[in-house]
Amino acid sequence: MVTSSLSRKDESRRVREAGRVDRLIKIARRVGLAIVALSAVLYAADYLSVRHRMTKKTAGDPLDSMKIQRTYVIPHKDGRAEIIFGEPETQVCVHSLFPHMGYTPCWYLKRQAQKTQIMGIILDSGAPWRPVPFASGSAKRPSLRQGPRSTGRSPSSAACEGSRQFAGC
Repeated sequence: MVTSSLSRKDESRRVREAGRVDRLIKIARRVGLAIVALSAVLYAADYLSVRHRMTKKTAGDPLDSMKIQRTYVIPHKDGRAEIIFGEPETQVCVHSLFPHMGYTPCWYLKRQAQKTQIMGIILDSGAPWRPVPFASGSAKRPSLRQGPRSTGRSPSSAACEGSRQFAGC
């Protein structure tokens, strides 16, 4: 008799816990659906706002052009870094929250224009060096990998003068 009362309690506890889990799943689905619906409504309202402002013939609204100048940081083997400023570029952007009609939002373009591009050198065995961009704005300094022929000691400067390869020089 004691075992039957324990099994009934366990059974009722399992049923209550299953009901709680089902309710949590329902709530999570509703919240997810509400987020997706709200995002779709916000995007549609933003798009209609851009289209409406395009019918008005005011300068710079909703499309604008910005001049951006990229900054490249090239680390050298001796620990120093070289900073190179790229040519100024003119890019068209849209005054909105989301990208529309193939144009980047102006707020995003302003943020990206201020970032620097950190360049690094990836060396193959015997291949000429080529700069490769690393992730923008990373705080970590990129490592310089050397090819398998590198011995770790620097050869004479006469051997490296005409070489375009960094491995071993």
